[in-house]
Amino acid sequence: IPITVNEDKGSKKGQVVAVGVGHYQDGKLIPIQVEVGEQVLFQWGDKIKVEDKEYYIVKESEILAVINQ
Repeated sequence: IPITVNEDKGSKKGQVVAVGVGHYQDGKLIPIQVEVGEQVLFQWGDKIKVEDKEYYIVKESEILAVINQ
């Protein structure tokens, strides 16, 4: 999610630019529910810089909502 997020009542808004395959729970792979290109609201994330662009790495559990536009 790019750093070009907007503050919204304590949450941040951003666009998903990449996703992983999911996470394992009880030995089973649980796939990610969000898709690249979706707009989301999220609470927390680790800010990183890649080639002069800033992004947030966000766990799916920290995504509050997918915004339909």
